[in-house]
Amino acid sequence: MSAAASSSSSSPRIRVLCLPGFGNDGSQMLGKMRKLRKVWGDNVECVAMNPPAVFGHPSVQGNAAACALTREEDFYVWWPRSYTHTFQGDHESLDFALRATRAFIEEHGPFDCCIGFSQGANFLAHLLPLLEKPWLHEAFASPTPSFLSPRSSISASSDGSSVSRPYSVASSSASTPFSPPQSPTDSDYFARSRRSSFGEVDVFPVKPFKCAILVGAYGPADPIADHWFDSPVRVPTLHLIGKNDAWIPPNYQVDTAAKFNSKTLWHIGGHFIPQSHEHHVAMRDFLFEHCK
Repeated sequence: MSAAASSSSSSPRIRVLCLPGFGNDGSQMLGKMRKLRKVWGDNVECVAMNPPAVFGHPSVQGNAAACALTREEDFYVWWPRSYTHTFQGDHESLDFALRATRAFIEEHGPFDCCIGFSQGANFLAHLLPLLEKPWLHEAFASPTPSFLSPRSSISASSDGSSVSRPYSVASSSASTPFSPPQSPTDSDYFARSRRSSFGEVDVFPVKPFKCAILVGAYGPADPIADHWFDSPVRVPTLHLIGKNDAWIPPNYQVDTAAKFNSKTLWHIGGHFIPQSHEHHVAMRDFLFEHCK
């Protein structure tokens, strides 16, 4: 886990789960959010999750004639593909990411809000409807499913050092998924609770976020997710879109925002988390409106 430390406050801190983009780990995500976190203030705690899939870069070192290949720093992805405008076909990787995220939330949550950037925002677009309708996917439908223990997390300390550990499979007993509630607003369904494998209580069903912020988001486009949006996804979302985004054309991001109970905030830049004070204040106001 990567966490931005906050000073003690009389009121409970707002806890924000941060999902990095392709190739980044949690510490890098928090680095991209450094100015934003200062504007949000000490009453907001940011916790960044490493994407669950890890890959390495081969590189040529030393004499070019020798062509010695070495492994550089690992880079993290939600699924093994670079930036794409759609998500199609790699259902095994999506399932892996959903299970790892549920385990991470059980161990390090609960969270009031979630912010995702690029591929992390694409993953968040898949996650949000399943938190409200957990019976749609096995990763969230069962009180005690087989899932991954989120041990691959980077803890960022004040001196900038970090320690990472690999994911591992967590054993669990089989269970019967809960039946869907009578209505999407059935409070009794989400009032149920159980103890997690990490010893925490009140972790099932995983509570939906109070709001979400998606930066450079795209998808989901795979037909497997079409019925996830048959009923409205109620969580308020804020979508930040760069008018000059060369990676993900703005029209794809507008299509994504249309799937949600969304507000859209434009900036004149490209594919990055905007760094202007104006946008940081707008994100803070959105966060505080729904989480205070």
